[in-house]
Order: sequence, then C-alpha cells, then structure tokens
Amino acid sequence: MGLICITALADASDAEVMSALLAVDDASPPAPNCIFDVHHYDVMRARYGRGDPLNPIVHYLTLGAPDGLGINALFDEVYYLRHARLSDASPVDAVIHALKKMQNGLAPFSPFVDFDYICAKTGKAKTSELLIDLFAGAFQPNQPHPLVDLAYIDLNSTHRIETLQDAIRRYWTGGDDLSTHPLIDVEYYKSQFPEDAGIVKSAYHYLVSQNPFSPHVLFDPAFYREEAIEKQRRAPARPLEHFVSTGQALGLSPSPFFDTMFYRRQADCGEDALQHYLAGGHRTYAPHPMIDLEKARLFSRTVEPSSKDFAQLMADEAGRLPMDVIPEFDPVYYRKKVGIAEDEPDRLRRHYFREGYLKGARPNGLLSIQYIEAQCRRFGVDSQTPLAGYFEQRWNHRKRILIALSSMQDTALNRTWYELCKSQLGNPDLELIVIGAESGPMSDLFSKVAHIWHLRQKSTADIEESVLCDSIENLRRVLTGNPAEVIFVDCSVGLALPRVFARLGARQIAFGDRGLAQLSEEEAGLISGHTDQILCSSPQLRGELERKFPAGGPHVSTGFNLHVAPNRVLESQRRQAREALGLTEDDILIASSGGPEIAHGADLFGALAAQFFEGDDIGTKTIFLWNGPGTYFGNQPKFYARHFAASAPKDNRFRIIDEADITSTLRAADIYVKLGRDTCELHDAMQALASGVPVILMQDSIETAALGAHESVLMVDAFDLTAMRRILGDLVADPDMRKSLGAKAQAAAEADSNLATLVSSLNKALVPSGRDVAFTPPNDLANDRLLLVLPDQSLLESLEAIAIEKTILGSTPALWLDHQQIGPGTFPEQVRDLIRNSACSQTAVVSNADILTRREISDFNRSVLLVRGTTSELDLLYLKGLEFDEIYTPGAGQIAEMHKLNPRIAASMRVLDWMAS
Repeated sequence: MGLICITALADASDAEVMSALLAVDDASPPAPNCIFDVHHYDVMRARYGRGDPLNPIVHYLTLGAPDGLGINALFDEVYYLRHARLSDASPVDAVIHALKKMQNGLAPFSPFVDFDYICAKTGKAKTSELLIDLFAGAFQPNQPHPLVDLAYIDLNSTHRIETLQDAIRRYWTGGDDLSTHPLIDVEYYKSQFPEDAGIVKSAYHYLVSQNPFSPHVLFDPAFYREEAIEKQRRAPARPLEHFVSTGQALGLSPSPFFDTMFYRRQADCGEDALQHYLAGGHRTYAPHPMIDLEKARLFSRTVEPSSKDFAQLMADEAGRLPMDVIPEFDPVYYRKKVGIAEDEPDRLRRHYFREGYLKGARPNGLLSIQYIEAQCRRFGVDSQTPLAGYFEQRWNHRKRILIALSSMQDTALNRTWYELCKSQLGNPDLELIVIGAESGPMSDLFSKVAHIWHLRQKSTADIEESVLCDSIENLRRVLTGNPAEVIFVDCSVGLALPRVFARLGARQIAFGDRGLAQLSEEEAGLISGHTDQILCSSPQLRGELERKFPAGGPHVSTGFNLHVAPNRVLESQRRQAREALGLTEDDILIASSGGPEIAHGADLFGALAAQFFEGDDIGTKTIFLWNGPGTYFGNQPKFYARHFAASAPKDNRFRIIDEADITSTLRAADIYVKLGRDTCELHDAMQALASGVPVILMQDSIETAALGAHESVLMVDAFDLTAMRRILGDLVADPDMRKSLGAKAQAAAEADSNLATLVSSLNKALVPSGRDVAFTPPNDLANDRLLLVLPDQSLLESLEAIAIEKTILGSTPALWLDHQQIGPGTFPEQVRDLIRNSACSQTAVVSNADILTRREISDFNRSVLLVRGTTSELDLLYLKGLEFDEIYTPGAGQIAEMHKLNPRIAASMRVLDWMAS
C-alpha cells in the first residue's frame, strides 16, 4: 500500500505490519509514513467531532480523507495536488505521490511553507532528511515562508504558539481571520472584494491566489514590479513575497509613499524597514522625504483617531491628509506641467508620488534642479535623483533668504548677486531663492546657484500690481513649509517689490541706490511702512533718505557696494583661457563684449578692428574678439561688426564668440575696449579692471562714474576711432605699459570691493533681524584650486569624460575638474572625500610630479601628492616633498623612512590607504 512507508516494522511481515497499523482499538499506532502526524490528526478530528473509530489511521482511511481532514499541519493535500499537477486524484493519492517524490524533491506542499526559502534563510542544504525533519517537527524554522512569521502569529494569538505546526493548527481552528505577517492586513485585503465575497481566511486566500490584491495598503504590486525591473532587470512573480525575502534588503521600496532607504537611514533599523515603521517607527520617523512629520503630527491631533499612519492615509485616504503635510507640492503647478485632467489636489498629489517624484520632476515652480544637482555634487550626495537627494538631506528645511531683483537682465547688480550666490554653493545651512521678472539672460546662470521664481514681465516696473500680487501669493503657498527669514528687495526701478513682498511676512531689507535716490517724500513714507532696513552706498544718500523718512522709519546703513571684484587671475588660469581660444604667448588679444543691442557697440568694435588692421605698423599677432549674443541678420550690430572687420586685409584676426560667462575671455585678454553708448552696461569693463586688464572707453558716450577713478581707464573722444587706434597701438607695442595699467586696475578694484566685504556688509544687515541666518564668508567655503598628483594613469584616463578642460602642466597632461561634477564613483571614496574637504572649487589632476616646477605647483592654492608607498618613491619625495602642502601614503613605513632623510618632509606626510578605497 503506497500510503505505508515505515521503518519501525522493517523486519515484520506484511500481515504483521498491517495488523499493527490498522488495529481498530489502538489509539496510538506507529505513524505509517514520514508525513502522517498522528498527534495532528487526533487534534483535528477531535476539533471537528469525528471520534470513532479510535485508530487514527483507520479513521483517516474510512472517514477523514473523504471529509478533507489532513494528516500533517504542513501538508495541504489540495494545494499539493494542484502544484504536482495531479488531476482527478484524491487526498490519499496526494500523500502517496509525495512519498514517492520525497527523495527527489517535492512540489510545493503548503502555502504556509516555502522549502526553498527556509533553506536559503537558514543556510541548510535542501535534502530529503531535512524535509522529513520538517514534517516530523524536529526542525522548526521561525519563518517558514516570507509571509508567515511565528513570532507575529504568537503575538496576535490567544494561545501560546510553540511550533510551526501549532501556528498552522491555530490558523485553521481559531474562529478569527488571523494574519500571519505584519504585511497581511486582513481587513484591508477583504475591503477590495465585493461584500458578498465571504472571505474568512484572508492570508490563505492571498497565498493561494494567482494574481491577488495587495494585502497591505503600503504595498503596491504594480509599483514594486517597476522598482524591481528598474533595479534588478526582472519582474518577480510574487511581488510581496519577493519584497520581504529579497527586495527590502536591497533597498527597494514597497510603495510610492514609503521610501525604504530614506527610512532605514533615519531609523537605523536594519533591513526590515517597513515592519519597523508599522511596529511603531511611524511615531518617530517620516516614511518619505517629502512628508513633513511635524506638521503631520499636529494634524493628527485635530481629527478622529485612525489606525492608519500618514503613509497609509496617503495611499488609501489621501483626502484626509491636508496639503500642508507635504507643503512643497503645488497641485496647480503640477497639473499644468503634466497636462492631466485630474483637478482634485489630493489625487494630483498621489499622481506626483507615483509618477513625478520617481522621475525627479519638480513638485512646484520654485525648485531649480540645476542648483540641487550642483549641491548634490558639492556634498557628495548620491540619490536616485537630485530631487530625492534634496528632500532626503532635508535641504528644504534650511534657512531661506530671498533676493528679489527688478529684472533678469545681464546687469552689474545682477552679476554681483550671481557671484554671491555662487560663493554660497558650499554653504550647507542656507538656501537661496532669486526672484525676478520674466526669464532673461541671467536666468540660466542664477538657476545653477539658487532656486528661481519668475514673474511674468521683463521688468518688475512693467508688471501690474494685481499680477504681481497673484505671483507672490503663489510663492507664499510654496514657501508655507519653510518661510523665508529675510528678503533683500531691489528698489532700483520702483517700489512695487517691497510693497507686495510684505505679504510674505519676512524681514525686508531694501537696496538700489538709483531708485532710492529718486524717492519722493510720499514714496519714502510708503517704503518705510514695508521695509525694516535700507542699504545704500554713501553717507550722502543716507542723509537724504533719513530726512525723507518719517520718525521711526527703517534703519539706513551705508557702505553697501553691490559690485565685487573677482578673484585675482592666476597665471595658470590665464594660460588655460588662452589655450582654449587657440592663442599663443605672442598673441595680443583685444576684447570687447555686450548684449545684442546697438548700444553695446559691436558694430563700432568691428569698424575699429578694420581701421586697426589697415596699417602696416601693427604686428600681425593682434586679435580682436567680440563676446556676446545676437544674430548676423542685416542691420544687426553683429552683422556690421563682421562686415566692417572683413573690409580690412587681416579680417581673419577678428573673431566673434558667444559665451554667457565673460570670465574666461577676460582672463585671456590683454586689452578691453568698450565702444558702447546711451544705456549700455559697464559691468564687463569693471570686471576687466578687476582682472588686471587695461580698459579703453569713449569719453561722454556713456556714464562712467561707476568705474571710479581708475588710472587704467583710458578715454578717447566719442566715436574718434583714429585716436582709439593710436592708443591701442601704443598698448600693443608696450607690454610694460599694459602690465603697469593692469596692476593698478586690479589693486584699485580689490581695494574698492570684494566678495568677502560684500558678505560682511550683508551679514551686518542680517544681525538686527534676530534670526540665526547668515552668509558664509567665501574664504571659509574656499572656491579655489587644488593640484592633485594621482599616480594612476588608468584612473586619469577614466576622468577625461567629465573634465571641463585638458591642459599641460610642465609637460604632463592635466585634467581640470569642477568640484560640482565630482560625484560618487568618480574617484576612490577616500580620494573623493579628500577633494571635497579641500575647500577648493576646481582640481587639476596629474599623474606625474617629477616634471612639475616649483612655480607650477605654487600656482595652486593647495597641492596634494598621493604616493603608493614604495621605496622607489623616496627620491621623488626627497626632491619634491617640500613643494606640496600634503602627502598621503598607504602605510606608515614610508613616513618612517622619510623621517630619517628629511623630518620636514615627513611632517607633511599622512597615512591614507587611498588605493584600497
């Protein structure tokens, strides 16, 4: 008989075996096979009131099997028949088939037991002996299936659960719908079926279903499949089981409303992040970077108690969760951006979590992804998207300063604010928001160093106040979660900005000498009611304003100069800039720049070049370069520039480029000419002076007071190109004169203004606010240059793809890297940390220090030499060691050797196992 497979009576005859097993009055016969559990069968038949006959084997064969009673808690005959693909078979046939297959491995025999999972989790070999021990109860796994947890069942059971068999018997004999795992919410599971479905055993129903509904509100099968496909390149057949057994350990998220890795970093809870959250972690930790836990807690005190936490409400009852809980989400903006018909805010929010957030889409019109990317690179944040990194790092909770500008045009004032914002990229405690009119030439630059909020017109002076108020009200809503501490407001072109920005409730600091100087007494009274402080440049203007302001008006501070001189140009920077333009050491570069309008003088610059090239007394190495936007259509300034220059025999010495940042051009220039008139801006001329470049202007053509009394500014009469040519000839022929004028210009510019001075004056203005907010001095953030000698040519070659420039130092190739581009994986981790903590903004990486001269090394603000720790490097260290600020070696032995040769060099050496990282 196939049902009987017993070793205890191995020496007995068949008749003796049958007699021993089937004695009707024997209540405790030996088990007929390794699956039949006599104790289990007795418990189950007693439970269902089926007592006679006394012998359990006889009872099973005559009554139990036809009635569906099982012989082992772990063996589900019906389940086995389906998975073994046995059609028209009885429960007894299932047992017989299983006994035959025991040695070769069974088909799945219970929805509560996953034998492969057990072996993987316990590290045991998948053998028939282990399977027999499992059926006999000699082997007791605590978690026989990803969704069967004995400890959890015991916790929720009224009876003590000591074995797996106890747990399964309790499941079937209890009158309740018992959950077998924290992620099986029986009520939620049943709620997805029609009311008349009549499900009473939800866990079993889920486990035996082919494509079941999710048994928990925080597990979204469709979402998880996409997660698994993206990160593991395959979709799991059973998503929840895969998540519990594999996915959560890999950091996969179960739902768009629960971020596994984010929660794990907060709670330090190991792999079972979702279970930790459901078991009580939701009281302390946010389930998602965008959920404001503090606001959510406040909200929870105002509504009826719910068994659902915030993530569960987001997934199932989003309408009960106010928009304030996720203040950065703007449903109006998102609806317009994605173009969907949905207009319910809570449904739009769900759509954003499911679609937009995962793709790194902005939740509102304020956040600048380029700014966030720059800071992620700066601080080494490696997240799925820059936006995810922004919220994971809680950067949305940093102190916020708003800078409200009258336009986004390329003006000296806007350039200065840009340089200030750029200097704060390394400030981890401050978030800058620039507000301006319609998108303009400076918008792209600002978006890399701050968040941007655009208004609707080219200038705030042209905006109707009602339109301005609407835009500011939208901004106020976006800032609800973290309002601005202070607003710097530009009054250069009127009072509209301070009036409407009062709606934000932040402290207002007004600036803009041009507009402030023109205030009438009535306007002064208006502005005094909206601003807390005024910044101006001179004591004279301060006196005028104080006379106009009513008693108790805003405090007026002087010495505020919104122009900063750029950092002194290093010789290596000049060399790089000239190499990029294809210039030789002998070339003389005469530069000019400006916008596309006629006022900036591109046409006159071309005419000057033509006249200059007509003579034979001028060297052929002189090059004219115009840097600025615009078209070459007829009657356009660039058209005439090229036309006039082409009329000269040496027109190939006239070039036109369009680079948004003039810095590189000025680093390469020998002379700067500005032939502008009427309303043209002079900020490029001021930057040229600060870069040590002599400047030539036309007298009385434009207002030059902003340049100050610089001796290096040479003037000619308006439109007198002959005189201009003569001065140019003198400067081209006399390098000492150029050098002298440039040095005077740079010294004067640095004395007048610098970024550190501006930051200092702004921070003084912030003190009365009583807010703990300040700009970090640029020197503390150190936007300078690092020389890194890395003796690994293969690594150097791998960096070529992200290098912003490739030059030659000495006679060895150097790759220039912007620190904003140095993210995880770029370098070995310890080298990346070394660069990130260097307080420099650019790094030149070379692989060979032997041929670098002392001057080439000293051109850098900081120099670091990495060595491999070999004896052969001692000569290099002895000859070059004192030239470097720091030397890193993998082992202390090399330092000890160098200490014998030169203790001064050894003092600069540190142990860093950079190759191992």
